[in-house]
Amino acid sequence: MKFKRKHAIKVVNTNGFKLLSGIESMGIKLPKKEMIVGEIIGKHKIIALSADTNVGKSIWAHQLGLAVAVGMPEIFGYPISGAKRVLFLNFEMDEYELLERQQLLISRIPQSYHKYLDNFQINTFDGKRTLFQDNWDAIEQTICDNDAFDLIIIDNMYACTGIDDEKNADLKPMLAKIINISDIHDSSLLIVTHHKKHDAAYILSTDLIRGGSTFANAVDVIIQLAESLREPGLRLMKITKNRGKSLNKGKSFGMTLSDDLWFEMIGEVNESYHFSAPTATSEEEKVLGALEDEFGTRDFLGKTAELTTATERTGHNRLKKLAKDGVIEKVTHGRFKKVEPVG
Repeated sequence: MKFKRKHAIKVVNTNGFKLLSGIESMGIKLPKKEMIVGEIIGKHKIIALSADTNVGKSIWAHQLGLAVAVGMPEIFGYPISGAKRVLFLNFEMDEYELLERQQLLISRIPQSYHKYLDNFQINTFDGKRTLFQDNWDAIEQTICDNDAFDLIIIDNMYACTGIDDEKNADLKPMLAKIINISDIHDSSLLIVTHHKKHDAAYILSTDLIRGGSTFANAVDVIIQLAESLREPGLRLMKITKNRGKSLNKGKSFGMTLSDDLWFEMIGEVNESYHFSAPTATSEEEKVLGALEDEFGTRDFLGKTAELTTATERTGHNRLKKLAKDGVIEKVTHGRFKKVEPVG
């Protein structure tokens, strides 16, 4: 049985919205996708970088911005497609701290790339910083008044706005402004943001990001950072969303952060291990269970001698191990506190 089409399909093309048939779509030759940084930053894309406080997300973003501006071969294991114009908008640090960090980062960049440093622009504050006030109009004006930037980094979303980014009614208008800023010069946008409060043991996922699904759905790529619970100082990086092709989405990679604030990749790591709560041995649990939440070295050694057959030297080694594993943390010289209940 043949079906007669009663009406021809009317092609709609309004404000970028149009219909294409399957045959028409197959006849379109797609240009090669332009990437600024490997599979994580494409041209005219919006990327979110999220982490807890003090993990190093601002340093990560600053290092990436400088590497892109000078055209280093790669950053965090991803190739850079040449020197690009980068704007770093800082809404958190004062001028001294910001420039101190930048000078340290630039000192790690080979001298041969320094001739491209004019590609990198960063803002400082003349006077009092306007934390937690709406700065988006100022951001937009800054971008309009300058030559096109390939990559704009905003550090961070929480500090540069006065809205409650957990309320959809407030968040949606701000996201519209973000997209508009990206559209001015077809720039890519990297927005630094925060994780919500969460359990001590966790797995990196988009559920952790402030703004929830409304924010997560608005961006093209989400990269999350966290510090290992097992190895203090070790950071983990994970791509948890990528609308484009991504070989590394869902994989966790270890990163070290040097004293001069430079991240180095060390390869893929087991996320479940690093984000599972550390445990103590039965003897260590017995000793910790007999101590107050905060205690001194002598307290620990005394209870070790009282409740176990371990030597004082073994007691010292166990104390160091518990601190390294994150079961306890140092408060001050010779003083510790339990990270979580033991036993």
